Amino acid sequence: MIRRAPAIVGKTVVGAERVTVLSRRRLVSAAPLALALAPAIARAVLGRAPVSFQISRNGSVIGTHAVAFAGDPASTFTATADVKIGVHILGVRVFHYTHHMVEHWEGGRFVSLDATTDDDGEAVSTTVRRAGDTLNIAGTSGRHVAPGTALPATHWNKDELKNAMINPQNGRMIHAQIAGPSPESVTTTSGKTIAASHYTWRGDDSLDLFYAADGSWAGLTALAKDGSNLVYTRT
Repeated sequence: MIRRAPAIVGKTVVGAERVTVLSRRRLVSAAPLALALAPAIARAVLGRAPVSFQISRNGSVIGTHAVAFAGDPASTFTATADVKIGVHILGVRVFHYTHHMVEHWEGGRFVSLDATTDDDGEAVSTTVRRAGDTLNIAGTSGRHVAPGTALPATHWNKDELKNAMINPQNGRMIHAQIAGPSPESVTTTSGKTIAASHYTWRGDDSLDLFYAADGSWAGLTALAKDGSNLVYTRT
């Protein structure tokens, strides 16, 4: 749990790597986690056990979000994210959400992304491919070209907060105001306390992101459109 819950206002979208926020029947993508070259961040995360979270809504566990890494940050490596959410009322499932994303980097440079999502029965997909100094994006919202410095908002790499960001679920560009960091403490599911840096993300939607001293993603809080609280607790 977050030791001190930050104030959160407005709608929330979490990008994930995309993260999601629940309304009654629909999870709203919170778009919706520097330079295109970011080997320092890659090295900080690579080689660790997968970063994983328990997702809670108003105190009740509804799912998980995990990110795993493989390869060599000096040449080629991948970040793979999986999100699984299910909401049940009186034993009946009333909402489900799954998201699978594979992000590829070469020599510290983001080069491609493939993501598929089942948003309560609605199939969504996004692909991103580097072409020199630009990124070709094809998603639910259509096709467009983004600057080569843009990064997917998959949250494991806090350098996303310094660049143009791509929503990995639908391929749209994200426009948000980022503030921070400020010191904060978060607590894991086992009760361990992590000293973290707290960043606020405000725009059409709002969320709060937390990163440990080693650069790894440590937590997230958000507010759903229905007023419920969403918390990512690291496991």
